Amino acid sequence: MKIFGDYLRELREEQNLPLRKVAAFLDIDTSVLSKIERGERQASKENVIRIAEFFSLNQQELLNDFFGESIAK
Repeated sequence: MKIFGDYLRELREEQNLPLRKVAAFLDIDTSVLSKIERGERQASKENVIRIAEFFSLNQQELLNDFFGESIAK
C-alpha cells in the first residue's frame, strides 16, 4: 500500500510541477502541502477531491485509497 503523501509527490514530480502551483490550486499554503507529502499532516476530503480534479484522476478511487489508508492508521 502506497502512502498517500508519497503518491501525491510522485504525481506532482512526474508532471514537473512546483509545490506552489499545486498548493495554489488547492487553496492551501505551500508548507501545508509539503507536510501532506511528507506524511506529517493528513489531507482533508476536500483536498483529495481537488487533487483528483487537478491530476485528472478518478475521484472515487482516490478517495477509497485515501480513506483506506486512514483506516489502516
